Amino acid sequence: MPFSRPQPVVPIEVPDICRIFVDDSNTWIEGQKLAASGSLHLPKLIDAEQDPRFRLHMDHLVEKLLNNRQKGPSFRYGSQPAPGDTSKKSRNKYHLETKVFERSHGKEKQVDIAMAADIAFLAAELDTGARYDPRIKTQKRRTVFVVVTGDCDLLPSIEGALDRGIRVELWAWSSNLSRKYIALENQHSTLSVRHLDPFAKEISFLKYKSTWKTIDPAHAVVLEQKNASLLPSDIEGSITETLKDRHRLFYITKLRSAPQNFAVEFPGSKTSTL
Repeated sequence: MPFSRPQPVVPIEVPDICRIFVDDSNTWIEGQKLAASGSLHLPKLIDAEQDPRFRLHMDHLVEKLLNNRQKGPSFRYGSQPAPGDTSKKSRNKYHLETKVFERSHGKEKQVDIAMAADIAFLAAELDTGARYDPRIKTQKRRTVFVVVTGDCDLLPSIEGALDRGIRVELWAWSSNLSRKYIALENQHSTLSVRHLDPFAKEISFLKYKSTWKTIDPAHAVVLEQKNASLLPSDIEGSITETLKDRHRLFYITKLRSAPQNFAVEFPGSKTSTL
């Protein structure tokens, strides 16, 4: 019987476990500024420094962050009023535990404190458990903390996680990224700093429908639909595409009293200047 050599054992690749921490307020507010400036995939506004229509598509964001890796317990932090993700079709595809706090004198310190505390606690829990339990040691080796923020208030907790031997990915808009994270990346090979900007078109969108309960006639015009054969959705899309070229902040609202008609609001202008 011919001798056969044993086949080499091919190790099975086990995906990383991502624990995601999203500073929702920080990422959303900076996204509004970038959207208005024309720095993203959106036209520059001439009458606003921030675009309140800007929204993050959370499912798409998480998809990019995971990059085919496994998702572990993950969190999303924000303040009232919380910026919504209006993409209902895919909502809850990726569950992030949401923690929302009240603003204090316009500040969002509770958001930063809660996020920093969770990062520090989970890092300590994982590091301590790995000393006594081989299973947790394996889990720690596979774990990556994926932190979405540019705020340097999170620096101490991120540095603490790195010191405990936990890998960290930091994601932020390039305009909002603290230089201190770049310096920290140069000191720690287990920290990688990445930009959200290249994925802006995939993870963000504008919500043109007004969230206001009433329409201010001083800032709005009503467009009456004469052709009954056209669908309201087609009309709304056509209006939106036309108004984008004006580089102004605007909202479109279908009138309840006459669903075939639309009110177009320009918050930064008077109707006499439209």
